Amino acid sequence: MAARAEVRPLGVYRDRSHPTLVGEQFEAMVGRSTVLADSLPELQRYLLKYPDADLRGADSFLYWEKVNFGLKPVIRVNHAIVYHAGNDRGTGVVAITQLYASHYFNTALDVSACVRDAGRPERRGFYLLTLKSSQQDGLPRVKGSVVRGVVVDKIRASLEKALLSIKRTLEHSAPTPASQR
Repeated sequence: MAARAEVRPLGVYRDRSHPTLVGEQFEAMVGRSTVLADSLPELQRYLLKYPDADLRGADSFLYWEKVNFGLKPVIRVNHAIVYHAGNDRGTGVVAITQLYASHYFNTALDVSACVRDAGRPERRGFYLLTLKSSQQDGLPRVKGSVVRGVVVDKIRASLEKALLSIKRTLEHSAPTPASQR
């Protein structure tokens, strides 16, 4: 039997009768994302091995944020990675992993990647791919379903707002075709 790799050194939440092993939850969550393993295996390895791994072409930093989902505000500590993959598709990636949250979330991962169309390298532009994944703590059934519903709605609205902003920015900065000048 192969030796198991060391799990990312994240905390253990002990606010319930059964401790939550955040590192194991994060590893399982990242492992379920086959797109990372298939498209960006070096990023997946970095996410799982941080801080004991290097990722060439990446910069990273830690930050905290206060997120309000309409319920209790959540204080989160995050690790952000800005990465330019050295692949032939010119992939630019921003990945944000949650290191700690005051409540609701045990672990979370947001990955946004700009990927050129490999089948049409002469075309300008890119696809914006987004992966959002999280593991919430075990809230009671009714309260948990309400919290999850509110959180999903807020995340979806926030993502739509961000995508519209990106679209407007890109369309505004795009050169005007000669026929429209």
